[in-house]
Amino acid sequence: MPPNNLFQVYFVGYIKLLISVTKYYPQARLNYINKSTRGWAIQMSVLDFVGSFLSLFQLFIDASLTPGGISSAFTNPAKLWLGCISVGFEVVFMVQHWVLYPLKNGDEYGVDPGTRAIQDAEARGLLSDASRAGLSYYT
Repeated sequence: MPPNNLFQVYFVGYIKLLISVTKYYPQARLNYINKSTRGWAIQMSVLDFVGSFLSLFQLFIDASLTPGGISSAFTNPAKLWLGCISVGFEVVFMVQHWVLYPLKNGDEYGVDPGTRAIQDAEARGLLSDASRAGLSYYT
């Protein structure tokens, strides 16, 4: 029996679900191991959270408008699971970023302390301020 179109759509949906879990889990584990979210952009997680929440919201709004009622939301399990897993992981990331591993005073997100020292040295340059004061590019 050849697979029908609905089977193929569900199959692709489950592949997307597997890819999403494969994408989220290593990041959550790495944040846990490092006890830090340094160098990681929280903005993308916030946007992903909003998108996933709105996807679930749309799923339940559409389901409430169909004759089957809210129970018809469960007829699209891939979208339901994808939304729930995405929202769940994004909540984990936001808790990791803002509650469990917040920045210490004076730190900046995305800047490693060793990198900061190198950037400061590059900003100072090779010449001292006194040496630079007497230099002119036009002489």
